[in-house]
Amino acid sequence: MIEVVYEEEKKEAVGNESFFRIPKNIRQIGEISAAHKIYMEDYAHTFLVKIAEQLSGAKIGLLLGQSNWTEGITYIFIKSALQIEQMDVSPEHIVFTDEIWQQADDKIKKYFSDQEVVGWFFVMPECTMELTDVLYRTHLNYFGGNNKLLYMMEPLEKEEAFFQYENGCMSRQKGFYLYYDKNEQMQEYMIEMGRNTPIEDKSLVKDKAVQDFRKIISGKPAKEEKEKGQFSLIHAIGVCVIVGAIAVGITYLNSYQKLEETSVKVKQTALRVKENTPGLEATTEAEILSNDEEQGESLAEQTEEALPEDTEGEPEGQAEDAAVQGQELVANGSYVVQKGDTLSNISKRVYGNDSQVKNICQLNNLRINDTIYPGQIILLP
Repeated sequence: MIEVVYEEEKKEAVGNESFFRIPKNIRQIGEISAAHKIYMEDYAHTFLVKIAEQLSGAKIGLLLGQSNWTEGITYIFIKSALQIEQMDVSPEHIVFTDEIWQQADDKIKKYFSDQEVVGWFFVMPECTMELTDVLYRTHLNYFGGNNKLLYMMEPLEKEEAFFQYENGCMSRQKGFYLYYDKNEQMQEYMIEMGRNTPIEDKSLVKDKAVQDFRKIISGKPAKEEKEKGQFSLIHAIGVCVIVGAIAVGITYLNSYQKLEETSVKVKQTALRVKENTPGLEATTEAEILSNDEEQGESLAEQTEEALPEDTEGEPEGQAEDAAVQGQELVANGSYVVQKGDTLSNISKRVYGNDSQVKNICQLNNLRINDTIYPGQIILLP
């Protein structure tokens, strides 16, 4: 969980510094002891995790920072971790020689001159996370005192713990705090140790609040903010393109539905013409709709045979039948072309004038001067 202290707390220390500050942004790991409060800076913790994951045996080094105490509570701040590479280390053999101490002191002066040794660390794959006799004696021999810590980590199981000497024995602490600071000293040391490899493993800092805080304390240049703005603009353009694509899809769907409805009307009209035209042989729907030109020519031939060219002089009953048939040819939003028809004549016959010629052409994908054939089915607007 994240515990945020909104005001910088100043506590008066007894015995070392006049004042010390509690970090403002911290993450609690485990349960915190009432008598001992351990704070480890995140860059130091990240460094320890990285060297532990190298899986090349045991590694050892120093924990640096400061320790304070007040009102019966010990505060230990671990600001840095310094690896001792020249040391031959195993769970059965740990010796800090004078030469090793001199090399460590040189690095402390180079990178962490304002910090003191507050403990040491031991990390190794498949270690038992139990305080062995070698670890216990090493701590008493080289890191004696109640305010010195031993940090252990087992990278495979992601297990870690602090041990502290108190009441005549080494006891395991239940938890500690991770805090976040700019920590330029540790960054510089990590860059040299990692030969310019990335300092921070992003998978270790998943919390958004931590990421935001890291961004603030790292002082990222304005260029990154500009790139972020450009990304936001690209994101907005992408959203507009998607919305436009959806709109086009809806329009296409509506047009497709209208086309389906028109197709149904054409089928119905064609069938009615077939039923009411004397001498017109039975034709399947597929044959009627397969090809407009073939259908027009076929229907024209059959219609010429079936329908007389001139009704003058015909008996009265036959004239009435022709009128009824003419009404059938203009039905369900379509018209069956008769011999001698033009688009202008059709508009006048159906609407009383030629004002709808243009609309008829658009609906049937025709031009005004196109030839139409007897028996051809024309959709009406």
